[in-house]
Amino acid sequence: MNTRTPIYIGCGLICLDAVLVPDGGPPRLFAGGTSLNIAAILAQKGWYSHVVGRIGDDYASRRILHDLDSMNVQTRMIERDADTQTPVYVETIESKGHRFHRQCPDCGADFPSCVPNSDEFTHNLIGSLPETIDAACFERDFTSCFQLARACKDRGALIYVELNRMTCEDDCLHLLELADIFKYARDRCGLLPDDSRRPSVPLEIETLGSDGVRYRVRRGEWKRIPALHADQFIDAAGSGDWVSATLIHHLTPLHRQAQLLDDAGLVENALNSAQNEAVLNGKFYGARGRLYEGRTFQQANSYCPCCLNQSTSYTAKSG
Repeated sequence: MNTRTPIYIGCGLICLDAVLVPDGGPPRLFAGGTSLNIAAILAQKGWYSHVVGRIGDDYASRRILHDLDSMNVQTRMIERDADTQTPVYVETIESKGHRFHRQCPDCGADFPSCVPNSDEFTHNLIGSLPETIDAACFERDFTSCFQLARACKDRGALIYVELNRMTCEDDCLHLLELADIFKYARDRCGLLPDDSRRPSVPLEIETLGSDGVRYRVRRGEWKRIPALHADQFIDAAGSGDWVSATLIHHLTPLHRQAQLLDDAGLVENALNSAQNEAVLNGKFYGARGRLYEGRTFQQANSYCPCCLNQSTSYTAKSG
């Protein structure tokens, strides 16, 4: 019997991540953004992955598209607008952990922000969606994200919402009304709608950093799962994205069978597996560094629109 390839759609930030590794060398360049990273991870697990967002026609966008093509992530749902500047984030890795910056460390220029898809693009995209969608992730509360989430839910998708900030409370609450799973980090709670105003989501997950993760079902009692610890851990960037991708991979079949919350043991097993995936990626630099083991990734002497760009490729190894 033939098994249909599951379809994932990720909507939100599409950016270029420039990773400055401690041992020097040109910055490592990767396509970035939570829903995009999930798309790339799921593509390596056999999913047919799409990303939705808005980028420019510039150096950063070309590096992003090249990376997505190497990861077998579909790009036809990306809006490419010559009047838009593609967002860039710089990751630095320090003794206390990693940090993301939105300024060029060389010239001090501010990098552009994420902007929503245009109304026309969103309307046309919704009209061309596949008849069946298995899972969709949304990391921004733009109106265009809500419209796409509603269309994906109508096509049977598990709706996974992972917000790290709120742009508009009404749009945020509308998006959460569609969510099957809502995941967020403990240090971002203050940037989201108050718990008393949020709709009840079937499965709510709060990541706690080194303290692990906790979850609750339909506003029930919180249950905590301790963190896994690794003997070699050099970069925590992307840990949450690996957790999300693994959860989507394991829980989507249960959603299709209307059994997502029937067995708490299955949810805990998925969370344990998700944390293990995150720990494994922590042995590499970059949010998806593990995917490049034995493969090439991009490097550049500069990636800033205001600075000279010159890129080469290298083969990834652990670290």
